[in-house]
Amino acid sequence: MSLKELSNNLQTEDEIFTFKKKERVIRRPLSLHHLHKDMADIIRSHKHEEERKSNVQAYMTNYFLHQANSYVNQVADAAIDIVKSLQVKDQKGTLDKFFTYDCWGAVYSENDYTLPHTHGPALWSWVYYIEVPNNAPPLYFPQAKLRVHPRPDEIVIFPGHVIHEVPPAVGMSDERIVLAGNIYLDYRNT
Repeated sequence: MSLKELSNNLQTEDEIFTFKKKERVIRRPLSLHHLHKDMADIIRSHKHEEERKSNVQAYMTNYFLHQANSYVNQVADAAIDIVKSLQVKDQKGTLDKFFTYDCWGAVYSENDYTLPHTHGPALWSWVYYIEVPNNAPPLYFPQAKLRVHPRPDEIVIFPGHVIHEVPPAVGMSDERIVLAGNIYLDYRNT
C-alpha cells in the first residue's frame, strides 16, 4: 500500500468514538479533625521547587509527601480502604495490590487555581480537605458539569482518568488546604 493510499484510508476510516460511561465520585468524612493542624503545618513546611509548574497553580509540596509522614499516610491508607470496600473481590486477591504512588499537599490562596487535567494512568485519585474557608472554589468535573463543594475532613475519590479542575479562588476568606493522591493497582504479581 502506498503512502497516498494509506493516507486516504486514514481519512475515511472512523476511528474516533465518544464513549459515555457513568463514573463514581465518592465523598466520605474521615474523622481526622484532630490531625488537621499538624497536616497543615506539614504541608506548609514542605515547599516544592517546582511550585506552579504543574497543573496546580498554588503553593504545592513534592509528590511523595506520604512517604515521610505517618499523618499524611493515614489519609492515603483511608482512601485505599474506601476503594477496597467498593470493589468486587476477585479470586486472585488483587484488592490487596492497591497502593499510593504519589501524594502531595497544596495551599490555595486568593486567585489560585488548578488547570483541567487527569491523573491517568492512576486507577483512582483523591482529594482530602483539611481547611475549607468561605467562598472556597469547588472541585469541578467539566464532563459531568459536577461541582463538589467540599467540607473540612471530607475525602473525594474519583476515577483517575476523569478530567477535573479547581476554578480560581475569588473572594476566598482564607487558605484552602488539601492533600491529594493517586491509587494504583500493582499488576506485576496478579
